[in-house]
Amino acid sequence: MDIGSSPAEFVFGTTLRILGKFVLPDDFAPDPHEFIEEFWHHMRKIKPVPVDHKYKRKPFLFKDLTVCSHVFMRNHAKKSLERPYTGPHKIINRTSDRVYEIDINGVSRQVSVEHLKPAHFMREDIESILPVQGDSPNVIEVVPPVRTYARKQVTFKL
Repeated sequence: MDIGSSPAEFVFGTTLRILGKFVLPDDFAPDPHEFIEEFWHHMRKIKPVPVDHKYKRKPFLFKDLTVCSHVFMRNHAKKSLERPYTGPHKIINRTSDRVYEIDINGVSRQVSVEHLKPAHFMREDIESILPVQGDSPNVIEVVPPVRTYARKQVTFKL
């Protein structure tokens, strides 16, 4: 079904006209040397755009990493159902703010702090701190507080 009009006539109500500067005359013969010379001058004016990193990724660092004695090391090449961290590993030396020397299975290795997570252990003297159930209520004992970590959460999957 041809109705004899273009979509432009439906939209604008008239036919579209191309400006004269977009249409080359029939007797136009381009000179390749002139084109290359203009192109060369144009390309000399173009300057490279400086590469600027707009977003520099800052790694997450644990606050306790500077004072802990053992760490877990992230295993990036893990398979499914494998633990994401190995360890705990003992810190041998803090080489710098960004590199720690840790003991991995008896071998000393320098690791970036981006791959480390502090290891928290339970206190071994917990029995001596908590009062025993059979104690008399008249005896008042000064019990040092047990330090807990509110950020740590234990979940059990059944």
